[in-house]
Amino acid sequence: RACAAQFHIEEFTAEESAKIAARASEVSRGMFQIGWFLAVAMRAHHVILEKRGQVPESYQSGCAVQERKRGARHPIWQNQVSQLFFCLRPAQLGDLGEAARLLQEQFSAMSRARLETAFAVMARLFRRLPSWFYLRMLRHNSHGHLTSFFFSHTGEFLPECRTFCGAPILQGWHIPTVSQPPGSGIFFNQRDGRLSATLSWREGVLDATELAEMRAQLRRDLLGE
Repeated sequence: RACAAQFHIEEFTAEESAKIAARASEVSRGMFQIGWFLAVAMRAHHVILEKRGQVPESYQSGCAVQERKRGARHPIWQNQVSQLFFCLRPAQLGDLGEAARLLQEQFSAMSRARLETAFAVMARLFRRLPSWFYLRMLRHNSHGHLTSFFFSHTGEFLPECRTFCGAPILQGWHIPTVSQPPGSGIFFNQRDGRLSATLSWREGVLDATELAEMRAQLRRDLLGE
């Protein structure tokens, strides 16, 4: 059954956000920091499932990426985002830096093969097909498992917008509503140098104790504490 959407905003101070950015840059060397944040999201979900005794064979997550290079000519309002898919086994999540490095390697391999372009072409083709056929093809490719949880790192939130109805904007967040299954996700963005993490889930997916544990794990990994 469809359950009500729930969310929690985990905010970080400017000082904490600067520390997180430095840690992410150290591992990613200033490139593709999504891999580091994705590793954090994987470990936050892993700690919950591990306590339940439900550790899966692997974690899979789709990740939105820009299909076109910045400055390329394209139609106005056309979505230029494609998708890449990442996968790690639970045993590879023991060390955050190593997990981020493995995800970085996957990104490099997929970029060399230009899989983001291939997926965009496939998505345009499937728009003309019935949705049941599209999902059947996706599930066949991923052995029935589309994603373990939802994730994104959308960067700066509305940097060009400074006021709303005459009032200054002090902070801003993305609050995506996740679908079922699996019914949970972690989404990162920042505003004026401050990072925020939105934990989003469907009612019944996480209880209060698990939410607290997920938040604690998230802060431990992000801040290195």
